[in-house]
Amino acid sequence: MFSQKPCYFSQLSRSHPILKLVNIYDHQSFIRAYVLDNFYVCILMYILFYLTLWYANNIIKRIEKSNREMTTTVAENKTKLNRLVLLNNKKTEFEKVIVKMTDTQKVTMKYLEEEMDRLSTELITTSNKVNGLENMIEKYKCSDKLLSSDIKGEDSKKCSGFTSPIEKVKILEPSFPPSTPPEPPPRKYGIFVSRPPGHRRSPSATSTPLSKIKFK
Repeated sequence: MFSQKPCYFSQLSRSHPILKLVNIYDHQSFIRAYVLDNFYVCILMYILFYLTLWYANNIIKRIEKSNREMTTTVAENKTKLNRLVLLNNKKTEFEKVIVKMTDTQKVTMKYLEEEMDRLSTELITTSNKVNGLENMIEKYKCSDKLLSSDIKGEDSKKCSGFTSPIEKVKILEPSFPPSTPPEPPPRKYGIFVSRPPGHRRSPSATSTPLSKIKFK
């Protein structure tokens, strides 16, 4: 398996006897006689070597698997952490919005309370004015009723105490015969005709000349 030839290692083995055990160029050495030149031992060494490689490979695969799992876990944890950070930021923003809304709600409630107080005051004032107007209207109605009742009473009194002038006038019959108008004096060249009693001539009629009856 190994050719024997002089070298520096053989020279050292001569000077140091313990090196003869590991001298691969010497057939009588321990490593050549019991390890390298022994077939069963070589097979066993190969089996052990492959078992060692298999075990190491399994360990490496397990380590890689655990590394992948750890990487996945780290990525998931990072994602969860980012989500938590995002949720925390949103929570902070939401709290700020809630604070702003609370302040706005307080201002709005205060404004609404002031408006309600103002409207209630105006409503009370308006109701008082309406009540005053209703009282005035009632007073006017009562005064109108009293005036109408007084006027009706006065009219009834006047009607009851009033007598028509026709009723007051009494027609009296004369107790003596009516006087006849005096006869006009005789005039020349004419005959006067006497008029019936009660028919007197008007002043305008007296101005016109009387008709004369002339005789030839």
